[in-house]
Formats: sequence, structure tokens, C-alpha cells
Amino acid sequence: MRKLAQSSSESAEKISRALSDIKAAIDLVVAEINKVGLIASSQAASTEEITATLQEITSTAQLLVNKTINN
Repeated sequence: MRKLAQSSSESAEKISRALSDIKAAIDLVVAEINKVGLIASSQAASTEEITATLQEITSTAQLLVNKTINN
């Protein structure tokens, strides 16, 4: 009975350590996912800014073409 109790205690300790390791790994994964989310948001904002700038360039180019044709 004593050996069984000791074995159960050791098993419980191993399980506890394994769960702690798993939790630490999950915390790291969550932190990295959050970083990726921030990077994706930043890239989306940059893409919108680039799109707006390209539209402005296109409009200006079209105005220049129209002025050239009309003159």
C-alpha cells in the first residue's frame, strides 16, 4: 500500500510538471500569435495607404493625359 501511495505521488508530480510545461508552451504560442496579429494589422494599414497613394497617382496621371489631349 505504501509503494502504491508513493508511486501515485510520483506520478502526480510528473503529471503536474508536464502540465506546467504544456502551459508554458501554450503561453509562448499565444504570445507569438498576438505578435503575428499585430504585424498583420500593420501590414493591412500599410496596404491601404499604398492603395490610396496609387489611386492619387493614377488620378493625377489621368489629369495630365487629359490636359495633354485638350491642348
